[in-house]
Amino acid sequence: MSAFENRKEFRRLYAEYYPLVFSAAYVKTGNRQDAEDICHDVFVRFFNHFGEIEKYRGWLMKAVSFEISNYRSRRANRVSEFADIDDFMNDSNLAFVNGFRDSRIIIQEVLQDEANFENEREMLLFELIAVYDFSYREAGKYLDMTRWQAEYRYRKVSDRIIDQLRKRGVKGIGDLL
Repeated sequence: MSAFENRKEFRRLYAEYYPLVFSAAYVKTGNRQDAEDICHDVFVRFFNHFGEIEKYRGWLMKAVSFEISNYRSRRANRVSEFADIDDFMNDSNLAFVNGFRDSRIIIQEVLQDEANFENEREMLLFELIAVYDFSYREAGKYLDMTRWQAEYRYRKVSDRIIDQLRKRGVKGIGDLL
């Protein structure tokens, strides 16, 4: 394959796999900017090793895991003189508005609670469908599921999330407004 064909194939694969890689990174970091940085690092490595890779999806998912562990160790090693203040201000238990917890905080807590997901694949599935508006078929394709499997798993996760919201006092959409 010529260099031009390699670049063309890389661009195609980038467009195809970026949503999956981004979702995996975002689910683990909870931060859009960090997820974008991780995606950048993954795709730079992907480009540099492009000719050596046989199974693109598997390689990319391993690279995401590797970059996430690097991200976590870099984050753990960062020292900030305001770390305690930032932690205090970001503590969701302290996020109150007019005496009531901010509904965005409640939703964020529920969505980040790993107990609502049986595994990372379910987290990615939920992210692809709920956040990025993928169809069951499209999300299933990325996660090696049939359309029916993706729909079933998504409904199971949605039910768990709704149960968690109810346990936190959210009975309907009006409670979130």
